[in-house]
Amino acid sequence: MHLVPAKTSVTELTHRNDEFVRFNFSNTLGRVPAILKEQQTKNTPESRQIGTAVHLLISSIDPSRKVDLHVIEQTRLELIAQNQLSETIAQHINIETIANFFDSELGKLVIGNKNNVLREWPFTFAEKVTSNDFSIVQGIVDMLIHTPDGLVIIDFKTDKVAEKQVSERAELYRGQLEL
Repeated sequence: MHLVPAKTSVTELTHRNDEFVRFNFSNTLGRVPAILKEQQTKNTPESRQIGTAVHLLISSIDPSRKVDLHVIEQTRLELIAQNQLSETIAQHINIETIANFFDSELGKLVIGNKNNVLREWPFTFAEKVTSNDFSIVQGIVDMLIHTPDGLVIIDFKTDKVAEKQVSERAELYRGQLEL
């Protein structure tokens, strides 16, 4: 008998054995998100904190105007001023990479008002497992773009991967892509 959980998340499917994605729900309501905490040491923030900060920054950028390094930096400074992002973590965001995204063909789909763009869009769907059983899958789409030609899903990855590891890392995300 193959046991399938009744509900799971995309992160759990793709990072099931990732030691850095262990969820701690203790004191959930009293905690400040890790992204807001200043590092107590001078060490580099954890990669998941930097990844979360990149997602926050991208989702906070106003795509109705041209997005360049200046706009990205201004948005980053606003997030710091609003205490949504710590300066320590913000220093580790590669804003040139974000600018390169907005200069790409995919990035150009986001800019302006020609397409409907949803950012950090939560979803839930039921997948039929057997004739009588369903599994609920829940997640958040980083960016969903409704174009005249159909939907485009963008999932930002901030992993630092050597070129020879790209295929292996892509395989890690295959299940997420199939969903």
